[in-house]
Amino acid sequence: MDIYDLLDSTVMESIGFREFCSLIYLVSASESGLLVRCLFDHGALLFDILGAGQPLITGERLKVLGLRVLSIKDDIIDEVAQNQHLKYSSIVGFEEFQVFYFELFSLVD
Repeated sequence: MDIYDLLDSTVMESIGFREFCSLIYLVSASESGLLVRCLFDHGALLFDILGAGQPLITGERLKVLGLRVLSIKDDIIDEVAQNQHLKYSSIVGFEEFQVFYFELFSLVD
């Protein structure tokens, strides 16, 4: 999955305003060392985009934000996933998403 497909959550072959803003939030937070704050402020939006409006996502989709959008190294993401007993086949909700990314972003901020 590439970044465009992730942000095109409505599958309308266009990126909406909220998706565009979320990308700007993430990039600027990453550059400023404020990823944890960004997750706190915009976590629900990020989860909604990742899940394309669904209440649950797979472990594979969970990792896309860190791998594809923020280019966080695989081994760091896998370490956090292992700490939380998550696999690519795991099904996670918003709370697990937040816990995963709070730990991950704490390591890379």
